[in-house]
Amino acid sequence: MMTANEIREKFLNFFAEKGHKIIPSASLIPQNDPSLLFTSAGMSPFKEYFLHPSAGLTRAVSCQKCLRTADIEEVSRTAGHHTFFEMLGNFSFGDYFKKEAIEWAWEFLTSVLDIPQQKMWVSVFEDDRESYQIWKERIKIPEQKIKRFGQKENFWPSNALKNGPNGPCGPCSEIFYDWGKEFSCGENCNLNCDCGRFIEVWNLVFTQFNRQDKKIENLENKNIDTGMGLERITAVVQGVKNDFETELFKPIVKKIISFNPAACSLQPAACNIIADYIRAIVFAIADGVIPANEKRGYVIRKLIRKAARLAEGLQIEIPFLHNLVSAVVKITQDTYPELKQEEQRIKDIINNEEGKFAQTMERAKEILRTKKRIDEKIAFELYDTYGLPYEDVENLALQKGIKLDKQKFTQYVEEQRQRSKESSGFNKQIFKGAANLSASVYAANEKERAKKQGLPLPNVWGKEEIDVARNHTATHILQSVLREILGKHIKQAGSIVFPSYFHFDFIHPKSLANEELSRVEEMVNEKNIKNDSVKKELMPKKKAIESGAIGLFEEKYGKEVTVVSVGDYSKEFCGGVHVKRTGEIGLFKIVKESSVGAGIRRIEAVSGRFAYQLIKKGEDSLKEIASLFSTSLEKTKEKAEIVFKEMKEIKKKNERFKKELFSYYAKDLAKKVEQNVIIEQFSDFDLLELREIVDVLGKKTEAGIVGLASVKNSKIYLIMNANKDLSKKVHCGQIINEVAKLMDGKGGGRADFAQASAKRVEKLPEALKVWKETIKKKLQVASHKLQARLR
Repeated sequence: MMTANEIREKFLNFFAEKGHKIIPSASLIPQNDPSLLFTSAGMSPFKEYFLHPSAGLTRAVSCQKCLRTADIEEVSRTAGHHTFFEMLGNFSFGDYFKKEAIEWAWEFLTSVLDIPQQKMWVSVFEDDRESYQIWKERIKIPEQKIKRFGQKENFWPSNALKNGPNGPCGPCSEIFYDWGKEFSCGENCNLNCDCGRFIEVWNLVFTQFNRQDKKIENLENKNIDTGMGLERITAVVQGVKNDFETELFKPIVKKIISFNPAACSLQPAACNIIADYIRAIVFAIADGVIPANEKRGYVIRKLIRKAARLAEGLQIEIPFLHNLVSAVVKITQDTYPELKQEEQRIKDIINNEEGKFAQTMERAKEILRTKKRIDEKIAFELYDTYGLPYEDVENLALQKGIKLDKQKFTQYVEEQRQRSKESSGFNKQIFKGAANLSASVYAANEKERAKKQGLPLPNVWGKEEIDVARNHTATHILQSVLREILGKHIKQAGSIVFPSYFHFDFIHPKSLANEELSRVEEMVNEKNIKNDSVKKELMPKKKAIESGAIGLFEEKYGKEVTVVSVGDYSKEFCGGVHVKRTGEIGLFKIVKESSVGAGIRRIEAVSGRFAYQLIKKGEDSLKEIASLFSTSLEKTKEKAEIVFKEMKEIKKKNERFKKELFSYYAKDLAKKVEQNVIIEQFSDFDLLELREIVDVLGKKTEAGIVGLASVKNSKIYLIMNANKDLSKKVHCGQIINEVAKLMDGKGGGRADFAQASAKRVEKLPEALKVWKETIKKKLQVASHKLQARLR
């Protein structure tokens, strides 16, 4: 039986023999194409070639990783829709056209994959006589198996002739596999029927027109764009009607089933959906997507949460999804070795995200439990406060039999956005005023804005410009070093450059260990010492991308871009100021590494004279410490260790004295027990020390309820404890909160233990009386209820 890997290899080799250049799969994150959220089709990476054919590449073949958000809800409803899939495709940029595309497609399916001719049907656009004749006359397909359809089914984009959009377009011809009449839905069954008898395996798009405001013209350079889903064609070749029965999914599904075979046998569709989603999650994270609340990150967060909810429905405890990563990696690592390299990082991100989701859901459930009524406003509040997506709140509401109106929820979201805009101080008058500014004033404002935002623009900083240039070039070197040490998933998420320091934000799931930070710092300084050249070059955007230049590809660039190259290790789109050689940067020093959001890390650093000043300041501080220890700089650490050791011994002695003191207090308090209750005030003890006294009292006295107060640094600390029997009659958390309120404080806790703090020291004596009386009353009420029941 032919495997998916063999089909992929045969496809690429077949078209390579036909003069096509094999192009490796591009990232799921579209490069320099802000119009796309993900790479969703095999042709996406070739847009530039379709628009501007190049003599350097006229024929290409690829197996492209794709992710389609539109198909998220279609998974498992049909046999052949997936969130993530691999698209086999061959492309012609102004070279061959319909005849070759059709003949080669047929040759590959029938001669290479050995699919029986009688099992296949084709469709063409109703006005495309040329394609019809090729299928009929050259391929010898029986007329009854060639079906004509309109522009909705057989034109790309669908209905483009009528509705647009403007731009290149053309008819398409689709090839279908027929599973047999036994799968037919009846006499009216046809190629576009969704009953499952026919499945489209290959779509051949003939881009031959240009639409401009309802006017259709012939393109000077006609193109070929084909697409065949690897998952679908593998199922066909292996004779299984469902893609999930192929080796691309089966090991993942098997792993899911192992966690709860009984539940999975009752809900096989849920297992398939989880298997589909985890593939999309793994590949997206490997390409640098981090779960977040917007854009690509939101899609992956949504997939993780949907998969987690399905797992809960299968009675599988979460976090769970990270356990499936190895199965995905094992299936695909031969073709995509980067998955193996990123395996642990992917597991960590998924596990962390799923864990946070579980916590968020628990908070939300707790809030919903306290609400008498759940409506769209509550859904919005959970979304706004906890980042809980509408779908999750909707799911929780449905569990209570409540159906929410998404339109009302959306209205609350829009109102909040409007309030945010109004509160931002944004005023259109600013722009009206700006129009009247003179050119010199406007230029001054632009300089001031650049300085405030840390924009490294030429001619903005004056004499400080060399400091900005040092730091700016350092950000480029830093990014290249981070990618070398941490992995190619590292992508810039923003940066701000000032003369005295800079910070660089990048995509990474966890904090950097001290060893990693040291290595990063060391490598940047090594590159500075090498004194590599820093070159700027203006070039066409297409050429820049082909050369390997990277940048913030959500940004829009013109046809020509400035590329800054540092040595042979860094090449980025950039229009800012830079040094001419890395040696001008001087010393580089990391000041801080931190988190600025989910999956986004920040490194703050200094260079040049500011790095020297930082180290000099640290050295001066160390000299002062050495002086305090009355020792030399070299022996400061040794002396500090001796002092800390002595301090530990003193602390141990203090702990012994404290326990003896607490034991003394316990003996004294044992005499003050009234009806199993002790309420007492101390001085200069904090909550931790009060808790230690309570622990000793529990062992030394028979008090069932203990309430202690202490004043330390003008602040009141309260603690209360009740044994197992009495905590059923007296709730510590409720009582201590009421007592704290008398002194402008607050607190809470469990029925058997609680603590609080307060401010009004002068109110403490009266509060202690109320505390004792409240406990006695609660015990009396409980006693009366018990006696009443006994009667």
